[in-house]
Amino acid sequence: YHWLTIGAADDIRAMQLEEVQAFFRTYYHPANASLSLAGDIGTDAALALAEKYFGDIPAGTLPGPVAAHASLTRETRLVLEDRVEMPRLYIGWLSPAMFDDGDAEMDLLSDLLGNGKTSRLYRTLVYGRRIALDVSSFQNSRELGSFFMLVVTAAPGKSLTDIAAAVDATLHGVIERGPTKPEMERAEAQAEAHFIYRLQTVGGFGGKSDQLNAYNVFRNDPGFFARDLARYRNATVESVRAAAERYLRFDARVVLSVVPRGHSASALSGSSPVSVS
Repeated sequence: YHWLTIGAADDIRAMQLEEVQAFFRTYYHPANASLSLAGDIGTDAALALAEKYFGDIPAGTLPGPVAAHASLTRETRLVLEDRVEMPRLYIGWLSPAMFDDGDAEMDLLSDLLGNGKTSRLYRTLVYGRRIALDVSSFQNSRELGSFFMLVVTAAPGKSLTDIAAAVDATLHGVIERGPTKPEMERAEAQAEAHFIYRLQTVGGFGGKSDQLNAYNVFRNDPGFFARDLARYRNATVESVRAAAERYLRFDARVVLSVVPRGHSASALSGSSPVSVS
């Protein structure tokens, strides 16, 4: 996931026609595709349509799986000067891949830490101490590997150093004692609501057909819905605490300070400058 999926301009200009054709032959064929038909249509008619439009295309050879590994062995601090009004802090960790052990726990953890006004970081940073304007957190689940992200925007006149210290104190609390029972109940209810919401439409991004297709691609089981939801229902206070301890390490993360141009001194100490091309 280091490269943008649309490719870099220099790489695209350097491509040879034979390379593009070979890539297409490797990946764009029925053996490497999953087709979902949804709506007011019977099974026989759906299969007939699939045969009509795709039946004469050679299946091709299923390509092998892609393997990749990423690791963080220390805390890395970066600073980016940009056209922004208020400083913002991004803290990222490597986390379990989609459907792996701990993935659901990290998803629940993101909810109780930074999703909504009842989350721990919002209550502490925005409502309580008023050193931040907003807080968000999310578990970006991906097939090869995931990342967990916290984002905090500083309130006027407040320092990223104070915000980082408050975030770390909150993380220490979760790692040491885990979430409370009410927090778990709220996070699990929120997860179930997301599941139901995705089933409210037939197609499009997040609809039933998209969900069934995703399960077929990633789990080889279009009926994985119940087991997927069970991952969240089976999570416990201890399993979420253990996931936080394992993955939200203070010595294995990237901390990015985004500050207004000319104000690099407002970044966290020890930050190295970076730029976006």
